[in-house]
Amino acid sequence: MQQYADNFIPVIPDTNICHTKEHPFCGDPTCLCYGDKDNIAAINDAINDGIITPDDATRIMKGKTV
Repeated sequence: MQQYADNFIPVIPDTNICHTKEHPFCGDPTCLCYGDKDNIAAINDAINDGIITPDDATRIMKGKTV
């Protein structure tokens, strides 16, 4: 097995996905955040209040920035 160079720093991906009030959806479609009725209701309320568009809601639910 070949050794790493002495300036190599291994990076271990963080598997803990953080959900916050500002970012309730993580972008992982298998996550339980997509089944959270409160999150879905908040998105629907924002659409109905005219705060976001349905396209924005789709981007939010995919975990992307609006």
